Amino acid sequence: MSWLNWFWDEHQLLLQQCFSIPFGFLFYFLATFGFLSLRCRYLYMCIGGFILAVITMGIYSILLFTSVFIFVVLVCTVDHRSLHKWVFGVQMLWQTLFVYLKKAVRLTLSLNGLSLSESYEVLLPVISYILNFTALLGGPLCIFAHFVSFIEGIDVNPPPNPSCVVSVKLVQVFLLEYLRYSFLLIVNYTYNSNLIYGVISMWAIAMVLRLHYYAHWQISECLNNAAGLGFCGTKAGCTDWSGLSDGGFWVTESSVCISEFARRWNATTANWLRRLVYKRCKYFPLPLTFGFSLWWHGLRVGHCIGFSIWAATVNVDQYIQRNWLPKLSAAWMKAICVSLSWITTQIIITCIVIICVPSVTNLLLSCMSTTKNATQKNLSH
Repeated sequence: MSWLNWFWDEHQLLLQQCFSIPFGFLFYFLATFGFLSLRCRYLYMCIGGFILAVITMGIYSILLFTSVFIFVVLVCTVDHRSLHKWVFGVQMLWQTLFVYLKKAVRLTLSLNGLSLSESYEVLLPVISYILNFTALLGGPLCIFAHFVSFIEGIDVNPPPNPSCVVSVKLVQVFLLEYLRYSFLLIVNYTYNSNLIYGVISMWAIAMVLRLHYYAHWQISECLNNAAGLGFCGTKAGCTDWSGLSDGGFWVTESSVCISEFARRWNATTANWLRRLVYKRCKYFPLPLTFGFSLWWHGLRVGHCIGFSIWAATVNVDQYIQRNWLPKLSAAWMKAICVSLSWITTQIIITCIVIICVPSVTNLLLSCMSTTKNATQKNLSH
């Protein structure tokens, strides 16, 4: 029983999303076979998110529902020409105060002059989008227009059966968790040793934490795919379900420069930040984008230092990519440059993760405790 409790505590969020996958499949089959009307599809997503929030968040789900209620009040009372600014400002104030809710509303609606029934028809898709159970716990960030297009068109032009792709991605989640525990063994073996082992240990700790994100993004992608979300056509005769991918392990970790890593890491949110901030800023777009992302994540000291390092290194990397790399003509020089750039990227990301993620301290203490216990056992023998 203690083993089961440990397993649940260690993988609670992953298991909660796994248990939601059958409900995603149920939505897909009911919707594609025409058993759900348009209104019922929105209600399915909305009620599913409500139940999932209550079960997983408990009393803290009140924060989510309060945010939804405030948004509905704003939509019904604020003039549509200034609605986006009001929603954005109130949401970011809420974000700053509680550092909790990660789903701001990024759309402008006009409800002026609509009847009660018409307002209901407009509000239902929005509330369904906010409480969508497939993205409530771990994302990914789906554009509102894509969400509405999917819900309205799933019975007319349904995506192919997602059973196979979900099965494959679930196996990948298992492999990512297995790889994460392999790196934990490396940490336990190399921690509290000489300098070289210490460097390897720090890199392995950062990799453990990144693998934790990769696994959660992959299970979130599974849940969305199970409901039919994320399909983006056929490529080379194979169905492509990567439309809502936040970044695969191999693709992201093979990034040979820090700016490329920044684009691939948490890809749906990175694309949103690019649209929302980077492309709209005439002056200093890169610092402002990272500054807004810092505000979004919470203005902690570690985050301030980590995001500042990240922004500075991306800026330097972009300069190198524009001015230095084109001057390299020999293939061997480019190969050396790419190799050194990949190593540098890994070092920078390791430093940023160590600085930003508070759970590093707990992991270090755990490793110290494990090492100490192992040493004591060896001495006793």
